[in-house]
Amino acid sequence: MNAWKDLVSRLTRLVRRDSGPETARRVDPRTIIERIVVRTLEMNLLFMTGRTVPVAARYREYRDLEKEIARYSEGYLINALGESGGRRCALLLPPDMISFLVETILKTHGATVSEEDLALVRCMEWIDGRLSRLLFIEDLHPVEFQRVVNRLTGDRRESVLWHASDSALLSFTFEGFTGYLMIDAAEHRRLLRDLGEEEFRRAVRSLVVTEIVPDAPPAGAVPAAAPAAEEARDIQFSIERSHEFTLGNYFIPETFTSRDRTFRTLYERVIIPLNYREWIDAPVLSRTVDLEVNGKSWRLVYTLVEPGLEELLEAIGPPDSFFRSLLSRAVANLKAIGGELQVGRARYVSEPTMLQPMDLEEPVILTALVHTPGATLRMLVFLPQALITVLCLAILSPRELLFLQHTGRNALISILTLNEVLFHRGFADLLPGPVREQPELSEAGVTIPFHDLVELFGEPDLKVITQNFLLPRFGERCVRLFNIQTPFVAYGEADETGMREKVITYRPVLHRNYGRIAPFLPDSFRREEEIVLRNYAGISEFERMNYAVMTDLHKAIAEDRLVVSPRVRYVMRVLFRDAHEAAAEEAIRDCARRGVPFGVLAELEKTRGRIAGQQVLSRCDNRTLGLACLGTGYPPEYLRHLMSRGRWDSFLSDCRFLTIERDAGKIGVGEILQCVRQVHRAILAED
Repeated sequence: MNAWKDLVSRLTRLVRRDSGPETARRVDPRTIIERIVVRTLEMNLLFMTGRTVPVAARYREYRDLEKEIARYSEGYLINALGESGGRRCALLLPPDMISFLVETILKTHGATVSEEDLALVRCMEWIDGRLSRLLFIEDLHPVEFQRVVNRLTGDRRESVLWHASDSALLSFTFEGFTGYLMIDAAEHRRLLRDLGEEEFRRAVRSLVVTEIVPDAPPAGAVPAAAPAAEEARDIQFSIERSHEFTLGNYFIPETFTSRDRTFRTLYERVIIPLNYREWIDAPVLSRTVDLEVNGKSWRLVYTLVEPGLEELLEAIGPPDSFFRSLLSRAVANLKAIGGELQVGRARYVSEPTMLQPMDLEEPVILTALVHTPGATLRMLVFLPQALITVLCLAILSPRELLFLQHTGRNALISILTLNEVLFHRGFADLLPGPVREQPELSEAGVTIPFHDLVELFGEPDLKVITQNFLLPRFGERCVRLFNIQTPFVAYGEADETGMREKVITYRPVLHRNYGRIAPFLPDSFRREEEIVLRNYAGISEFERMNYAVMTDLHKAIAEDRLVVSPRVRYVMRVLFRDAHEAAAEEAIRDCARRGVPFGVLAELEKTRGRIAGQQVLSRCDNRTLGLACLGTGYPPEYLRHLMSRGRWDSFLSDCRFLTIERDAGKIGVGEILQCVRQVHRAILAED
């Protein structure tokens, strides 16, 4: 016990030295964070193992984790989420580290932790200890956060990289094992700023470093005074990143269509109410559905509370069509989960719902904004907590269920854990899809709406992209990427046969994500409304402009002309480059099958003679010809008879260099396709 007290005293002195006022002036705050991570983990490990375990920690680059992610395919991710809804930090732990710690806990704490399952639960609590609290100090006091543990599998690597791409990364190493601490980029900037204040560093010393694991204080420690009883209140969890709240898509679909109207959902909050009837708030419209899941019927209630009835009916059309379309898509999403989740029929009640006290027992409330051109609706859906439990039992792994059994606030943690698992499973559907195929507009075929893309980027990246790319490239015309003519469907008065004429009109609608770039536009843009009014695009103009933006943005990032975060690079790779180059590769294969361009060149020589072939090559530089050869697998030697000795020598040298560049990933497939088509156009011009 004396050894324990000595270590705590020594570590406390070290941290005070590392994060004191003098050090703050001399030491980079990042170095202070590294030292805090080291000291906190060393204290946690001393308790877990019963001995001193040296820890090393350092900042790492995103590409380091990209290379090492395969080692974590069977590991665990411990997420720390605040009540505001954001993931502030996460610990990524490899399986060999967990096995070592579980085995050690069983040996060291065998008297109180005698089963492997319980040792695993304690391992997740104790390895984090007070480390996550570093990100949950506000006004010099600790604030509540939720710890959510997910087991990783090989198919979840991309979603882990997604979180990491918008995080500051630190690796920590002990006993030959390496884990990662991922700190949300915005929270990391705040932490660096706060560490410049002596009062904050003092709070860190008292709340993070000098406290040990809460569930198992050392013998002789004085227990903390019991906290004053809190007044019972609703539990609310704000959803900061709607596109990452995958669970919502199974009850209020992220997108759905009703009678020619498209609706998009932005999830707001999850509420576990003390009295759900206080949240009814005289709904404008409400409907009930009895949904059969795993052999039991569950009652769900949907309510629309904003705007007023007249405006609401104009936005959604016939209420029954709206609710049926929403529910049809939601049930289809639930059925797609598969596995042990059996979703049966949904019985829709078309009459307005009058909720009685026993209609809903212990519900969870999901609130959302539902957008359609020209209107925004506020929706609440009431779900039985027991239905969430059924979903957890059907979807979560046995280990994840084990962690849930040992947590407080089980309903909220169940929702957050379930959402994390569904997010990992459905990660491929997270990112927006292409506008549509436009071969005449795009050399490679597909692209993605820029206004959807900006929803995935943080403010620092949006500032760089807006001020260093959009404005220099387009000026005030950049507003057209968000202000698009949209079709509106209306029906005229009924004629004598009862038929009503369908009327389609077009008017500009400013996309809601315009507000994300507006703060970074010149003041004149915000003062002069006519700039927005006169800058709108029709569908065809938008698609051409959107393709140009996406192509040029990707190129600027690839050439390091824009300094952006790993998140932007990740999104551009997954959304744009991968889809773009997959289409380009297929187009190149199609050209090769049709003998384009060099089979066509051979035919030209047969009909027009060698001089015609020489004329074609004179119109193309070595790079264009070389990449066309590489793309179609055409040996450069077949062009030798059409070149002078001097050009042949330089062409062969250039081909060797281009092969090295292509193999190093410095030449995109899209550029190769353009060269193939450029040579083909030169042949057609000669013919």
